[in-house]
Amino acid sequence: MVRLHAADYGPSMKHATKGWAAALLLVGCSMSANLNGRSFGTTPGASSSAGGAAAQVTMPDLAGKTPEQAVAILRSAGINVVDTHENDSDLCGENDDHSMTPQGTICKHTPMAGASVSPQSVRLAYTVEHDRYEGGSSPRPWRRMPALVGMTLDAARATLARAELSIDANFDVEVVESESCAPGTVCETSPPAKIRKMLGPRGRIYVGAPRAAVAPAPPIAPTPPAAPAQPTAPASQPSAQPDVYF
Repeated sequence: MVRLHAADYGPSMKHATKGWAAALLLVGCSMSANLNGRSFGTTPGASSSAGGAAAQVTMPDLAGKTPEQAVAILRSAGINVVDTHENDSDLCGENDDHSMTPQGTICKHTPMAGASVSPQSVRLAYTVEHDRYEGGSSPRPWRRMPALVGMTLDAARATLARAELSIDANFDVEVVESESCAPGTVCETSPPAKIRKMLGPRGRIYVGAPRAAVAPAPPIAPTPPAAPAQPTAPASQPSAQPDVYF
C-alpha cells in the first residue's frame, strides 16, 4: 500500500476546494436574488394570486337603467352579481331642473359609480323611481304629473284620473287669454310634466279662453247699373225743296 503525503497531492486539493467554493458562491447569489425579488419557487404574478388578492375593477354608473339592465351591464363587465336588493323606503331626488329619473329606472345605487370593487362578488343595492309614493315615517304622498299640454280639458281630466289625480281635489283651472294658447286646450300646468305633484297643495291648469265671435262684415250692396245714354238729336236734314234765291 502506497502512502501519499499531503505534500504529494496538496496542490490538487487546493484547486478542487477553490472550484467548489466558486460553485457554492454562485448558487448563493442566485438564491439571494430570487428571495429579494420574491420569486423563490414561483413568478411574481403567481405569488399575488396565491395570496388571494384579486384585481379591482371600477363600478359602472347604473343611473337611468332598469334593474335588469343594470345586472346585464355588470355581468358584461365581468362582475359577478351575487345579490340584488331594492331600497323600498328610499326616495329618488329631483335633478337641478326639478326633473325626475325616468319611471322604473335606478336613480342611485351601492356600490357607487366609480368605486373599486372585486369582480368576484358584488351585492347591488339600488333605489328605483316610481310614479307614486305613499309610505315613509312622515308620509307625503305624491303622484308623477302627466303631460297635459295640448289636450282639451276633458282629455286632461281623464289623463289625470288614470294617474290618480283628480282635477277637483288637486287643481285650480284658470282660463287665460293669449294668442299662444289655443282656445279650450291646456297650454301650461303647475307642476309641469314628470314632476312630483304632492297630494294636498293645489296645482294649476291653464286653459285657453274661447275667442270672441267676430261679427261678419255686412254684405256690400251691388252698384246699380248706369242709366243708358240718351240718343242725341240727329243733325237737320236738307230740305227736299231747293232753295229759291230769286
